[in-house]
Amino acid sequence: MFVKETKVKRAGREYVYLQLIDGYRDASGKVKHRVVANLGRKDALKDSGQLEALAGSFARLDPPMAGTRRGVGPLLLVEHFLRALDVQGTAAECAVGVVSRRGGVRVGREPAVFPLAAV
Repeated sequence: MFVKETKVKRAGREYVYLQLIDGYRDASGKVKHRVVANLGRKDALKDSGQLEALAGSFARLDPPMAGTRRGVGPLLLVEHFLRALDVQGTAAECAVGVVSRRGGVRVGREPAVFPLAAV
């Protein structure tokens, strides 16, 4: 099962609806989809907070294994921006300078710790 966005144009405006879809194979082995539930307009669900509540409900049904995290809601945004800004790569570059013992340029702890503070 998955959630599908369906775009509909009506009266010159475009609306996006969310549907819960079930994937299955018919008797001949072809993949088919059927609508299990129409969830409603995406913008209305977002504005009312129901979209985040729905995502939380699905996360509770299948909790992550111990020690793992799922990006839901605000955590998903944080993860996106940390990847876009390459905070992990910047921290790794700073750490290389800190642990280098070959007489190269040594970087102080502050530049290495600063990107980690964003996490």
